[in-house]
Amino acid sequence: MTTVIQQIASMDIPLMMLKLEFLNSTGKPVFDKPIWLVSTAVTLEPETIARAYLWRASHELTFRFMKQHLGLCKNNSPELKSCDAWFQLVALTMNCLLAIRDELEIQTKPWYPQPITQSVSQRQAQTQALPFLLKLPPVTKPPQLAGKAPGRLLGFLPPRRTRHKVTRKTPKRHKPCPTCPFKLAP
Repeated sequence: MTTVIQQIASMDIPLMMLKLEFLNSTGKPVFDKPIWLVSTAVTLEPETIARAYLWRASHELTFRFMKQHLGLCKNNSPELKSCDAWFQLVALTMNCLLAIRDELEIQTKPWYPQPITQSVSQRQAQTQALPFLLKLPPVTKPPQLAGKAPGRLLGFLPPRRTRHKVTRKTPKRHKPCPTCPFKLAP
């Protein structure tokens, strides 16, 4: 791998340009053309940036799994704090699934070919997570009955939710009156 670090004078943002070449045992390039990478992370090692680029398919599949199966984009709250908490909860769930993957076994149907040395996928870990977690011993005592909750304090009024204007892509057109003989100008 060859590293070329340049700072473009006309920009305020420092950039790092990397020339990525794969060489065989004789030192000749494996591919005809090198891969050029541009990064704004000038403090990182060039090897770290190259590895992140080569692992990009894994990152994309992880985000796809988080969107489709863990509901990463399902929070429709207008509050930024709520969205941030939701993203952190999904990331925590993903980390828990990755942590218990080594403890789980691949459960395939008898008619499928049996894998020899394959790790549990993210989806398989998700489906096996509940039975696995229910087998674990409880960490805390069960909660005691507390009775009826007191509710809100007398006279408490929660603040109204902030409303935002709807952004329209096209101007709103008024429908003509069906009984009027006049037509609206375009």
